[in-house]
Amino acid sequence: MRNLGRSFSWFANKQHSNPPNGPSVTVNGKKYRLPQAGRPVVGILLDGSAQEYIDCASAAGKMPNWQRILKRKEQSGTHGLVSGQMPSFTNPNNVGVMTGVPASKHGISGNYYWDAEKQSEVMMTDSKLLRAQSIFGEISNAGSLVTVVTTKDKLTRLLSFGLNNSNGSMALSIEKAAGDDATKLLGFHGTNVQDLMKSIPPHIYDPKISLYCLRMGVNLIRLYREKYPTFPHLFYLSTTDYVQHKYAPDTPEAMAFYEGVDQAIGDLDSLGAIVGLTADHGMNSKVGFDGEPCVVYLEPLLQSLLNTSASSISPSGPFKIILPITDPYIAHHGSLGSYATIHIKDKHRIPDVMSMLRKQVGLYSVLNNEEACKAFDLPSDRVGDIVVVSDQNVVIGISRSFHDLSQVKDLRSHGGLDEATVPLFINRNLYSDFSKKLTTGKTRNYDL
Repeated sequence: MRNLGRSFSWFANKQHSNPPNGPSVTVNGKKYRLPQAGRPVVGILLDGSAQEYIDCASAAGKMPNWQRILKRKEQSGTHGLVSGQMPSFTNPNNVGVMTGVPASKHGISGNYYWDAEKQSEVMMTDSKLLRAQSIFGEISNAGSLVTVVTTKDKLTRLLSFGLNNSNGSMALSIEKAAGDDATKLLGFHGTNVQDLMKSIPPHIYDPKISLYCLRMGVNLIRLYREKYPTFPHLFYLSTTDYVQHKYAPDTPEAMAFYEGVDQAIGDLDSLGAIVGLTADHGMNSKVGFDGEPCVVYLEPLLQSLLNTSASSISPSGPFKIILPITDPYIAHHGSLGSYATIHIKDKHRIPDVMSMLRKQVGLYSVLNNEEACKAFDLPSDRVGDIVVVSDQNVVIGISRSFHDLSQVKDLRSHGGLDEATVPLFINRNLYSDFSKKLTTGKTRNYDL
């Protein structure tokens, strides 16, 4: 979230080439201006939001606030395309925005990885895995009220890292908003979910849950404005990609969702908030002309080459396949994404495996550890010996028996390079230095 922390230095008249000075904090070697009272700063991570969704909804007249902000004469907005972190999954990109640095520095290489030292598979949800400071935490410790609302509970432990709870700063998930922890956090501010939202939270697989997350941000700004008018406020709202996994950009369901997103943006803008929005990844169809998911299964290929019947799930086998898309929400994707890593027990066989995989139809890129970490800015100790990236409409799996394709017949997924370009939207002008950077193709989503 490199510039969200600098939010009050982002925006001004374009005759200024550099942002003004002011109270700031330094996080991971970068300087961030602190928010100011009376002007809340809101960062939105719109999970799975490929630019095509916004284009289709805008063309259908479903995003009038977005269009109005970009076209207005005073404080017109800014919109462009930026690069996300590879692999294009939720955890590394949310943490990138939280820290302002790539995965090679913050340490979160996917949703899931293989701990070679402990010989165990690890879900990357524990803040102990972080290797960088949190912008949210440092800004809260400098005196601002920081509020993180995430739809997926799996992100709460990561995004709450370093928050100063003593001043009311908090991180909660909509998935667990009715639980004891969220009740206690909201109680600090004299409210609860029912009073704040006038409705109970939707189920995690309800398309409305992400809009509920955005609406909670709007309602909390209104609450804080009344209760803490002299306090500076920073918000981070992170949604889920259930809609994008289930519906293509031109479907009525997707357009209805983006109409709701637009309404939230309009409300935040009318409240005087500075709003920055980006995505963790895009989304593509992974289905062939026969209507079935296009999957390259790695296990049988490796078994044939290495002359073994051992399964990838065998702890003592000659290879280990890790699918870093894996998380608690497999109904979204069936653990099928366009990126995988492979650990090879006999390191001498790595070139043979890579040569074989490079001949496989459906695989776009096969890299060794060093090549992948350099190309994608990844931490080498949390990446396999081999990294495999598939074509745009192909996913990578372990074996047919491992995945239940009946749950993801119309599969839409992500993880590859084709889902790594995402939108960036800000409801203000950028200072010229930042505006120029947005045209260079070098801007990242963690520059939000």
